Amino acid sequence: MGVTVIKSPCGEAEKACAFLNLIGRCDGVITDDSDVFLYGAKCVYKNFCMDKKSEIKIEKYSMEKIENDLGYTREHLIVLGLILGCDYDSNGVPGVGVANATKFLSELAELNKTRPLDVLEIIRSWRKPDYKTNGLKYEDRIRKIIVSNNQIVFPNEKIIEEFMTMSKQSQILLSQEKYLKIIWKRPNLKDCQVS
Repeated sequence: MGVTVIKSPCGEAEKACAFLNLIGRCDGVITDDSDVFLYGAKCVYKNFCMDKKSEIKIEKYSMEKIENDLGYTREHLIVLGLILGCDYDSNGVPGVGVANATKFLSELAELNKTRPLDVLEIIRSWRKPDYKTNGLKYEDRIRKIIVSNNQIVFPNEKIIEEFMTMSKQSQILLSQEKYLKIIWKRPNLKDCQVS
C-alpha cells in the first residue's frame, strides 16, 4: 500500500510503540493488545477496523483516565497482568479471578491515597519470612493462594523486567529522527489486493 513502516529494535512491536507514545513521539498506539499499557503507553486505540461490513467502533483508552477513575498506575496494571495472566504467562495465578484481582488493586489504590505505595515491592515481599500484612482483605487472600502453592513463581521478575525496562540501544534508536524517518505518501491502492 505504500505505507512506511519501521522494524522494532526491541523485538516486541507493542513495546516500541508504547515507548514512542510514552516519550511523546506519537499520539497513541493502535492495538487490541492491552499489554501495551504495561509497557508504558499513554493512549491506546482498540477495535481499529476498516472492514466495510462492520461498523466503525474505535475505542480510545487513556492511562490518565485509568489513573483518575480507578487509581491504577502502570505498576498496578503489571500486577494485574502477573495475577491474571499476560502475553508472557497466560496462566497467571490459578485460583484468583478477575473479581478478586481487581478488588485487590482497588484496595491498593485506596491505600495509595493516604500513603505512597510501591505495588511491585508489596507483591515482592509476599514470600519474605518477615512479611508484614497491610491489613487488606484481598491482598491476604491472594497472597495465601500464592504462598500455599510452592510451584507458583510469583512475582516473575523476568516479566516485570520485560515491561519496565527498555534497552539503551532501543531508546536511542527510537528517539532518533533518522531511525523514525517516516514519509507519508498517498497509499498505493491500485496494487493492494483486499481479500
